[in-house]
Amino acid sequence: MTRFPTEPPMVPEAPPTVGAPVIQRQSAWPTVVGVIAIVWAILSYLGACFNLVMPWFLPVYHELVSRSMPPSEIRVLEATVPPAEWAIITGLVALILATLLTVGAVRLLKRRQSGATLCNLWAAVSVFWVFAGLAINSLLMISRGGEELLNSPMIIGAILGACVGLGIGCALPVFMLIWFSRLAIREEVAEWRIQ
Repeated sequence: MTRFPTEPPMVPEAPPTVGAPVIQRQSAWPTVVGVIAIVWAILSYLGACFNLVMPWFLPVYHELVSRSMPPSEIRVLEATVPPAEWAIITGLVALILATLLTVGAVRLLKRRQSGATLCNLWAAVSVFWVFAGLAINSLLMISRGGEELLNSPMIIGAILGACVGLGIGCALPVFMLIWFSRLAIREEVAEWRIQ
């Protein structure tokens, strides 16, 4: 009897107990929030520059407008335009806040803990500044316009402008305050490099 050599039975290999490191995919939110913050900062820089140069263009603006409006409406319009000093102060504060947001956004894109901290700081200060600026602007308008302003139809535009400004001015800051307060986000940020 001849025997044929038999091959050993096919046994599946066991999975390795020590495998290759699992590569975790980075979350995309720091990039998205960082890019939105940079765009917001650019718009803030433009608004700050406008506020800083506005006092030099107001005389030209008043001259152009005064040609087509009755004197009572010109006084009301002048009351709605902030004084030059206030425009410069708001421009400087906007420059500081835009710079803070820019630095925070760049660090957020690099996934640094300080980026989240700076964005949170920017958001808190921005919400305060929006409300403080609105209150100061309102007081300035009322003190400069008096009864004429309150009885003018332009007050409706001023109130609508204030509401829109409040909504736009608080949109991203409130979003960031809510976003960075979430537990999952705080845990992820805690794993980033400290800088």
